Amino acid sequence: MAVYTVLIAGFDFVFSRNILDLRALTVEIEKWFGPWPWYIAVNMVILAMWYHLIHKVDSGLNAIHSRV
Repeated sequence: MAVYTVLIAGFDFVFSRNILDLRALTVEIEKWFGPWPWYIAVNMVILAMWYHLIHKVDSGLNAIHSRV
């Protein structure tokens, strides 16, 4: 994920884009997370929490499925 982010940051710089919101805020709620680069760090923490939640749910579903 870090390599992908670095590649996208390079793409953003070369082509003057803002993929992944690495250059400027595009979503209103991101303003609550603070200035750059803090809003990126908060986005990464939220991403990690979502991943953990999805992984937990998937593990639970696999455990239920394996018992049936």
